[in-house]
Amino acid sequence: MEIVDGSQRMRAMRAFLKEGLALRDLGLVPELEGFKFTDLPPERQNKLEDVTIRTIVLDTSTDPATRAEMFARINKGGTEANEAEIRRGSLPGPVTSLILSLAEHPNFVALTPFTDKAVLSREREELVTRFFAYTETYDTPTRPFATYRDRPKKYLYEYLDRANRDALADPQLLERMRDEFLRVLDFVSRSFDLGFRKSQNARTVPRVRFEAIAVGTALALREQPNLAPDTNLVTERMKAAEFDKLVVSDGANVRSKLVGRIELVRDALLAR
Repeated sequence: MEIVDGSQRMRAMRAFLKEGLALRDLGLVPELEGFKFTDLPPERQNKLEDVTIRTIVLDTSTDPATRAEMFARINKGGTEANEAEIRRGSLPGPVTSLILSLAEHPNFVALTPFTDKAVLSREREELVTRFFAYTETYDTPTRPFATYRDRPKKYLYEYLDRANRDALADPQLLERMRDEFLRVLDFVSRSFDLGFRKSQNARTVPRVRFEAIAVGTALALREQPNLAPDTNLVTERMKAAEFDKLVVSDGANVRSKLVGRIELVRDALLAR
C-alpha cells in the first residue's frame, strides 16, 4: 500500500519500535531522553504495540484527483493543509522530491525572503512547482499553456502527476530540470537588482512576480544561453512596460495575464 498522508509519522514510529531509534528533544517527558524502545518496561512496550491507528484505505482504482480531495478533507479536521502540502502528500515521485530539494537550495532561499510562517506553509515549494509547471508546458503546438483554464490549483496538480511519471520514463529529465532552475537563479541574482523581490526590504515574494521573472528568464535563456543584458537597461524596460502594475493579484490567474507578464520579462531580456 502507498501511504498518502502520515508517511513520516509512520516511518518514525516504525524506527522507534523496530529499528533502535533513540528519543531526543522531549519537551514534555525529558526523563525519557535517549531512551530506545527496548529501554522501556515490558508493560509499556506492550501498550505501545497495541495502540490502534485509525486509517482510511482507498481502492487502487481511485484516481489521483480523488486521492488529493480525500487528503484535503482529512486535513481540514485540524490545521488545514495547503496546496503544496496536498501535492507533497498525494503525489510522491521523483519530480516531487526534486521540488522539495530545490526549495531548500541556499541560492533559492537567498533570493526568496519569507517569514517563518510562510516557510512552514511551504511557500517556496509552491514557487518551485509553478516554475516547472509553466516552463515545462509553455511550448505547445498551439499556444502557451494550452490546457490551462485559469485554475492554477488544478493545473499544477495535473502537471506534477504527469511529470512524476515522465521522470520515471526519462532518467535525464530531472537533471535537465534541476540545471535550468539553478541557471535561472544564477542569472536573476546577477541581472535583477532586487532579484524576485519588489523592494529592498521586502519580506515576501509574490507568486505572480516570481512566475513572471523566473519563467520569463528561463524562456530568454532558452533562446540565448549566453545572454548577458545590461541590468539598468532591463530595469528601464520593465518600468516602461509598467511591470509592477501587471504583477498584482487582480485577475492574476487569467491565462492571458499569466502569458503576458512572463513574455514581458522574456522580451525585456532579449530586446537589443
